[in-house]
Amino acid sequence: MSKSSNAEFYNEDTFPFKCEGIQRVAADDPDIIDMMKKKQPIVITNTDLVKSAEFWNLDYLKENSGNSTFHVYNSQNNVFKYYDSTRADSYSGFKPPTTHESITFSQFVELLKDCHKRKGKDRVYLQHRLTNAIGKAIKADYLKFNWPWVLHKQEELRWGKLTGNLLLIGMEGGFLLSQL
Repeated sequence: MSKSSNAEFYNEDTFPFKCEGIQRVAADDPDIIDMMKKKQPIVITNTDLVKSAEFWNLDYLKENSGNSTFHVYNSQNNVFKYYDSTRADSYSGFKPPTTHESITFSQFVELLKDCHKRKGKDRVYLQHRLTNAIGKAIKADYLKFNWPWVLHKQEELRWGKLTGNLLLIGMEGGFLLSQL
């Protein structure tokens, strides 16, 4: 496989690895800890972990996002592949699979609407660390997350220190590939 061509490696429907559905497991399932210890990917259901954010939508986030700029990634297909730009520069002919820009949340919403209007393959994806700069209302919602549940699981599973949380917003059908 050539490192010079991203198109040879990905297309909209196939990936170079087997994809399986991720099991949905209720938070009170007695097997959940064993699954987590085995590092099985699962979607945890029936938890009030983020109940205070269930009403979040683009309008609410736009209105309450504060003065932050957000990390937005652009792709000409539905694949967002991470790459290290400092190392990639040393490869002659490397074409980045995604581009990155820092913009306001309002600009992100407009970019998102534009991508939907064009009905092409272009996709955008927002990734932003939740910090004090996010806006007072969003911060208040975040502080109401079910942290006792998380901290109990952290202790039970002997996880390291919890260092941060991300706000992730993507378009339907997008894939974020961080390693292959």
